[in-house]
Amino acid sequence: MYLPKSQYIADKLSELKDKVTEELDTFEIPKRNSAKFKNYLKVVENLKSGNPDIILTATGQIFSSIGVDLEKGNFSNAIKLFPIDTDEDKDEGEDFNAENRNSEEISKSLKLPPTTADRNKGVVKRCFYYNKCTGKASEISEPQLKNMAINKDHCTVLTIADWYIKGPAKDQTINGYFLEGIETVNNRTIQEIKKTIPVIEVLIKSPLEYVEDTFIPSSTEYKTQIKDIIIPSPGKEL
Repeated sequence: MYLPKSQYIADKLSELKDKVTEELDTFEIPKRNSAKFKNYLKVVENLKSGNPDIILTATGQIFSSIGVDLEKGNFSNAIKLFPIDTDEDKDEGEDFNAENRNSEEISKSLKLPPTTADRNKGVVKRCFYYNKCTGKASEISEPQLKNMAINKDHCTVLTIADWYIKGPAKDQTINGYFLEGIETVNNRTIQEIKKTIPVIEVLIKSPLEYVEDTFIPSSTEYKTQIKDIIIPSPGKEL
């Protein structure tokens, strides 16, 4: 299996802890493959270190980086790591209605950083899944969204949205003209998604996620006027 570099990130578990919400446990022992078996032994030792080298893919799969050719994106000899909870239903998201648990504690959101191409364009596609029958929701990748759309049932809600990541964060006035900031634009996107995914604000923490705030010369921050301006009519005293 080969993956383009934009579809995975590799680092220590500690560096990816905000993206990998599951602890790593057992994984399949490769059979009849000497190269993979040697990697398996190395992976066992690496996991014992307490801060293993792992790879998170855009589809949510977790691999050990041992045995992976990162330059070529070659996963042929990779060892896939499995979470402690192997309930297949968890792959579609977490249950926000679970008793005695805070929704933020059990939310499962796939958050891969924008690619260089996304940064250059200033916008990234963000995809979300919601099961209106069970209350489960998660952020998913675009390939996952396309796959889930094939067998979509009446309970499933799938949403894809443009998320702006480059430009002035706040509303600006430039040479007398009003320019909406990214915070305003993305806030409007959140409110639009909320119409079909009521728990979206658990998955999106801020309208400025991933945003690179850029400065525009000759601009000033726009401030909403608190009081109305009263223009007196002729002969009328204020």
